[in-house]
Amino acid sequence: MKKISVLMALILALLALAGCGAAGNSGSSMSNSGSSSAPAMTLEGTPSEIIDKIYAGAPEDLEYPMMLATSEITEDNSTYMVGVERSEYKEGAVSESMVGSIAYSMAVLRANDAAGAQVLADSVKEKVDPRKWICVEAETVNTAVIGDVVFMVMADQATADALTASFEALAQA
Repeated sequence: MKKISVLMALILALLALAGCGAAGNSGSSMSNSGSSSAPAMTLEGTPSEIIDKIYAGAPEDLEYPMMLATSEITEDNSTYMVGVERSEYKEGAVSESMVGSIAYSMAVLRANDAAGAQVLADSVKEKVDPRKWICVEAETVNTAVIGDVVFMVMADQATADALTASFEALAQA
């Protein structure tokens, strides 16, 4: 019941945000598929708020790890969380299970500028450790970019693909 209430609150917040700011945004997402120019649009909100939007847009039947928590990425934990130094981006947040042996991590970073976002995404994909948990490894690492926002998820393939699609759909909002 609590999970449904939280999901409903997230959906209402997403609808309110979409109604207030989506009219001026246009463009498309860019992932690691080889596109060479950054889109003109960007996503509004903090990295934590963008993570909430990704969860709100994900399929309802997607099974998440237990006890998910979203927290700010700091100078002390940046390399562990996303593989790069905190000085390489403006701000970031990560959503992970509070149970240490579950191979799941989703992060959103705001690059220093849109032109450097794809370089940051490529660096994260190359340097992040999909075996950072005790005795488990993420099946895949996906990254994608919208404007100056970099998305990264480490999880099983189905979960990673669903969350990547939810992130990329934010470019259409």
